[in-house]
Amino acid sequence: MFKTGELIRGLGVNAKNFKKLSTLSLTDVQFCDGVKKITMVDQKSRNSLSLGMMQNLLDNINRDMDNKDLRVIIITAQGPIFSAGHNLKELTPEAGKGQHEKVFQLATQLMCSIIECPVPVVAQVDGLAAAAGCQLVAQCDIAICTENSKFSTPGSNFGIFCSTPGIPLARKGLKATILHMLLTGLPITASEAKASGLVSKVCAPENLESEVKTTTSAIISRADL
Repeated sequence: MFKTGELIRGLGVNAKNFKKLSTLSLTDVQFCDGVKKITMVDQKSRNSLSLGMMQNLLDNINRDMDNKDLRVIIITAQGPIFSAGHNLKELTPEAGKGQHEKVFQLATQLMCSIIECPVPVVAQVDGLAAAAGCQLVAQCDIAICTENSKFSTPGSNFGIFCSTPGIPLARKGLKATILHMLLTGLPITASEAKASGLVSKVCAPENLESEVKTTTSAIISRADL
């Protein structure tokens, strides 16, 4: 299991307002003007929620919890895949029961850290969010995605029901839409996700950054909740 690096490097601006954290190349983290942006950058594995990635996300969500300057956390990703879900290489029969338990225990810690986070967590999605990656989106307080984005729970295609992702999906989305996703394994579009309540806003790809900025600025401008 990887641990998030603790090295903080200044970027030539006021360190109080902007800093970048080194995180073993699985995530890129920036903290600027009250907003912490955690970007998954493991495109080689389709930003899978491997043990290393989940530990990175968990560490970075929990870091700065006592920092009164922190007002919003954004979780996003590089590339056309937001997250393909768990890294299946870590869930092979050869990996053993102990490894499987470790994966799902850490996944539970990660999802609970979002629930327990004292500031809003926003998912910024441009691409496919599948299985546990879709669960990650559903767990966030607000989700903003592009028109190109899709959401799926494909476990049924392989004889595995996505029961764990189904919990936050069922809490957030319309029953009929979520059951269709879970039982068929078919993806839904961004507009379908918006209609079901899974995402809050849908925009053109070129407007994603500004749409998220509008949302985070509005949160920060309000009194502390």
